[in-house]
Amino acid sequence: MIALTLALSVVNATGAVADDGIITDQPFADFYGLKNAHAKGMDGAGVTIAMLDGWVDTSVPELAGASIESVEKCPIQKGLDDTSHATAVASVLLSKDYGWAPKATLLSYPIAYAETKSDTCRWEIWDAIHDALSKDVDIITIQVTGSDLTDSSNRLAVLRAARLNVPVVWGAGNNGNALETTGMETNGAIAVGSHTLDGTPSEWATYGRGLTLTALGEEITLRDPDDSGALTRITPRQRGTSFSAPMVAGALALGMQKWPKATGNQLTRALLETTIPCEAKYHWSDKCGYGAMNVGVFAQHPDPTTLEDTNPLLDKQRFNVDHDRKILRDYDDGVWRYEDLFYDTSYTYRGSDIPQKGERVKRVGQFGSSPRYMKRVHQAEQADGLIST
Repeated sequence: MIALTLALSVVNATGAVADDGIITDQPFADFYGLKNAHAKGMDGAGVTIAMLDGWVDTSVPELAGASIESVEKCPIQKGLDDTSHATAVASVLLSKDYGWAPKATLLSYPIAYAETKSDTCRWEIWDAIHDALSKDVDIITIQVTGSDLTDSSNRLAVLRAARLNVPVVWGAGNNGNALETTGMETNGAIAVGSHTLDGTPSEWATYGRGLTLTALGEEITLRDPDDSGALTRITPRQRGTSFSAPMVAGALALGMQKWPKATGNQLTRALLETTIPCEAKYHWSDKCGYGAMNVGVFAQHPDPTTLEDTNPLLDKQRFNVDHDRKILRDYDDGVWRYEDLFYDTSYTYRGSDIPQKGERVKRVGQFGSSPRYMKRVHQAEQADGLIST
């Protein structure tokens, strides 16, 4: 985690592939100075990252020796495109040759929208976030996005992560226009756009309100499936905010290793304080958020533990703040719908909606015991003069 290299002429524009077909280098590793960081022992050791993507093929040589656990509800037929994508993202994080945090542990949550065995086997995003939080992960990175702006279940999951000091990094999307996607819409989430090797915002990347920052999302070499389905075809010059997001997650992982007493919220603040704005006149812009991630300055932060210990992105979409507060009140009072919190091991349902046959509920709730109901009973007894005010 040394200086961010802005002398871009020294950066190789394509990944290096050895004679035996192993991808041994990527431009971003030089761009962000990762080899120097690893040489100084900054390798993500002790950090656990949850990745919401496709299936990771752990047999590829780039992931040899990596600590990866696939968290699956039940066996599902794996989509080849999903596997290629997720394997590339996992390699950005964990490759021993060019990954950000090769000694970190990765929990891989397959999120796929095609070729699934059944809906019951597929992870919903909020389910995966809650499960990862229940497993005490340090960082969550999500490379699946959409434009459904009404999903309160995802928003609650990210708000819970913010409370637990777990950064949720979310790729903004590749639409090339001002479209508010899930990560941009969701308060508390770090929505990541892309920039090129010269620092210019990528013209194909989604931008607009809710964008947090940009990271390099171009010139990625990855593996595609051959006719047999094996990931043997090496494909250079790929791009996407799916690669920008793990860059940010990787930087946070190294930050957690360097400053073990700093919280995820404080490290997020330090990362945003040290970005390079793409428009000198403004602190924030719709093209790059607060700016391009500047790992060199981030690494030299005097002390992130002195920063405010709250998530700095809880009001990035101000029109959602009141609704978010209501979501959290419902959660705290135990009346949020239990089927959305199946994987939240800390939650006890205290509402009055008794589960019907076929509805999922892992733990028997304390039905009707919400403090919200108790407060109403108390107020009613006071109004009737049954108890003193």
